[in-house]
Amino acid sequence: PFSPSDEEMCFPKKRDNSSPFPPVEKLHIPPARFPSTQILKRKKPPPRELQWDQKMINAFASFALRFFVIASSVDFNFICSPFSIALSLVILHEGAVGATRKELARALGYGLSSLDISNYYAHLIDVTSDSGLLIANGAFINEKFEVGREFMESVRSSFNVIPMAIDFRDGEAAAKIVNRFISAGTKGKIGNIVHSGSFQSTDLTMANAVFFKVYFN
Repeated sequence: PFSPSDEEMCFPKKRDNSSPFPPVEKLHIPPARFPSTQILKRKKPPPRELQWDQKMINAFASFALRFFVIASSVDFNFICSPFSIALSLVILHEGAVGATRKELARALGYGLSSLDISNYYAHLIDVTSDSGLLIANGAFINEKFEVGREFMESVRSSFNVIPMAIDFRDGEAAAKIVNRFISAGTKGKIGNIVHSGSFQSTDLTMANAVFFKVYFN
């Protein structure tokens, strides 16, 4: 659960308890701290829950290779992280149902259960939080939609995600919020990745930022 001081980092002191979202105009993302690496900590699962580690490693390696095959079809250079893509898909998987959920699970896990997939990625976030690798995950949802509280609690506890309501009709304000999120997650290294025209007909934007700084021998 959040402590009052931690909750104030992302939620205003006064908010409508009928809505799980903070008002957009009062949304605050501090420049030096971010909830994805400092607020929420998931308990490490006992060893018996990690017996499927090798299967998940193989599944992710397969996903990454297929991702790079598709990415290599473009005729320009770019840097991408298959882990970031996979993690965003896992968060989507948490809220998906029916055929969509099955397709996401198949792409991510190749025969592993949905619970195994979610537990594995949640565990990766937990064990890397003190290694110099910071992972910030964001879900920005059109404010006209109501998001189930079960999904809210699931992504909070497992993936350190606090979904945020956005009025995508105000492209400039939406871009500012997403860019501040990315800037906070990368310690200011990346701060201008979307613009006011990025959100035409948008209902959901997933954002993932990875910051890694260590010394190599």
